[in-house]
Amino acid sequence: MKIDLKSLRDEVNYLNLEGTADSLGLKIEWVEFSSPVKVNLRVLRSGKNYIGEGKVETVALFECSRCLKKYSQPLKADIRFLLKEEKDQIILESEDRENLAQTGNFFKLDDLVRESLILSIPLKSLCQEDCKGLCPTCGTDLNVTTCECKKEKNDPRWEKLKDFNTEKK
Repeated sequence: MKIDLKSLRDEVNYLNLEGTADSLGLKIEWVEFSSPVKVNLRVLRSGKNYIGEGKVETVALFECSRCLKKYSQPLKADIRFLLKEEKDQIILESEDRENLAQTGNFFKLDDLVRESLILSIPLKSLCQEDCKGLCPTCGTDLNVTTCECKKEKNDPRWEKLKDFNTEKK
């Protein structure tokens, strides 16, 4: 994904870009991207300075951490950047990362878009907030049906710790 900086007017510019997860280098073992990555940007050009902000959106396919079902979920992230043209370089200035310089009239957004999407991936993927998961004994999906397995209250390996006295004398 590139922005042609020379084509931007000295005012607010609106850009809609689209690419694939593969073209952005988004290869994550447990995530499958099922739709194109869309970037909607608002870029303000003022001389040799560019201020950009916008949204990154796509849809990803996850496996639920509890019941192991596949489900799709939209991913949305914000993106912001400040670019400055100096001599023959375009410099990305950021508080979050080191300044990055590129040459030419085009600015590649791939790294910013990829990082934004990676940060929007949930740490624990759940098909629904109240997912009951699988029965640890028989493997039945507890969201669909109940099972007749005996549920032990306590693990017998921890039984001796009940007698352990933690009070100070």
